[in-house]
Amino acid sequence: MRHAVVAIGAMSKFRKEVRGGILPVNQPASDTRVQYYTYALTQFDKALRGMRNAITNGEKSDMRTALLTCILVVCFETLTGRAGTAITNAESGLMLLHGWMLANMKQEVTFFMSTEWQDYQIEEDLMTALAELDLHVLFFLDSRPKTYHMFMIDGGNKSILYMPKEFTTLKMARLFWSLIMRRNYHFIIVALAEGNSVGMCGSWTSGPMWEDAVGLFPGGSMFSTPKEPATRMIPDSFRYREEVKRWSRASASLFGQVQESGTQEERTLVTLLQIHELMSHIMLAGAFFYTELSYDTFLPQFRKIMSLIQHVYPHLLAASGSATYHFDLGIIIALFLVGTRCRVLAVRKEAMDLCFGPLFTYKEGFWDAATCGNYMQFVEEIEAPGRDENGFVPEASRAFVTHAYMELPARRGIVFATQTGADGLIFHQKYLTW
Repeated sequence: MRHAVVAIGAMSKFRKEVRGGILPVNQPASDTRVQYYTYALTQFDKALRGMRNAITNGEKSDMRTALLTCILVVCFETLTGRAGTAITNAESGLMLLHGWMLANMKQEVTFFMSTEWQDYQIEEDLMTALAELDLHVLFFLDSRPKTYHMFMIDGGNKSILYMPKEFTTLKMARLFWSLIMRRNYHFIIVALAEGNSVGMCGSWTSGPMWEDAVGLFPGGSMFSTPKEPATRMIPDSFRYREEVKRWSRASASLFGQVQESGTQEERTLVTLLQIHELMSHIMLAGAFFYTELSYDTFLPQFRKIMSLIQHVYPHLLAASGSATYHFDLGIIIALFLVGTRCRVLAVRKEAMDLCFGPLFTYKEGFWDAATCGNYMQFVEEIEAPGRDENGFVPEASRAFVTHAYMELPARRGIVFATQTGADGLIFHQKYLTW
């Protein structure tokens, strides 16, 4: 673990020296950047060998050590741009935790809300990090079985019952939002799968096309589009949106106090929570939309999200320094939602300008702002010919993202989208470099 932490530090140092984390070709070994990069890889290799030896010899093979190891590996692989390896490790660690919970935790223990975790030396901070890792997998590439998602939905429903009418601390507001957010998105993943989202996608060749590439399979994204919305699940969607509103009411007074007299870090957290609250309403509704036109009803929310992002992103960049990497999900997923689902050109352009401008090298977990900007631009290129003189895009001209092959270290990829043409679905793809 010590070697892994040092490797992450060295790779972070390298990313501060190299724009976008890509090592220029043909650099001499004496180049400081090459030394940072080489040292990071050497330390990480030592970490991996030590972890394998510990497991083989039965040393420190407790759940806590396994979970910490998983997080360290995911962080390092993400920093190096190896998203495919990172997501595989993330899923493996979370599935390991799931199996351990089934074998060791009491049925009535509410998920991530019980002090019983401390009996197993699994600290609250570690559980918070694992909750964030769960969100990363949900939003990037989730191949976990339906039984896993149902377990998380049921656990979340139990815990949310204990939500107070009014929050008195930011910690409590954030804890309950984590529960609500994760429950909602596990629900959306199930709803999209039952809504045959894969039926809205074009052809697919399994397996990465390049070394270190990650293949985002059709219908496997949180931003997928249902072909036949699972209408039987709509009542639950309404109920979950009401719980989001209940959380908003419980946090209103506290958030007002923070905005008036809180620290900059506290105000940043509040802004991020408000962004995710707005996103949750859009995503819960969108999982059951029959047409892309339905997203137009959320234009006020899209505008509000962009206003909040414009306010908060300078503070996120200042907090992360020149490394521009955050483990937590923050604003990139919100920018991607706005840039791909909002058809008002000025709003979409605002999202793209941030991704291609001040956020170009910014990363949050597996999410890369520059990659998202290119995907938004791809969708706009498809839709632009159909815009009328008022800027309106009719349903037959609208497009939505479906899947991709991305090789982040080389900054290249093939992206796919579907257009709801007048005569049926039209499938598009484009090779990107940036």
